[in-house]
Amino acid sequence: MFRFGLNWYPHSNVKFQSNIIHVFIINTAGTPITNTNGYSGGAGARTNGWNNGDLSAFLTQIAVISRKLTLT
Repeated sequence: MFRFGLNWYPHSNVKFQSNIIHVFIINTAGTPITNTNGYSGGAGARTNGWNNGDLSAFLTQIAVISRKLTLT
């Protein structure tokens, strides 16, 4: 698995955040092909289709941070 994140604060109340997650070679070879009723298909057949596959996820967000000021 590879993960990379970047946070940037261009102003004290603004935050930019970007994250990338990449999973290499997902092994699903041992998943049963039949479902609970004994029929072929179901989740096992779909899961075996992912064997040796890769998966990536991307997240980018902008947050405005509210800060409470206290006067003394």
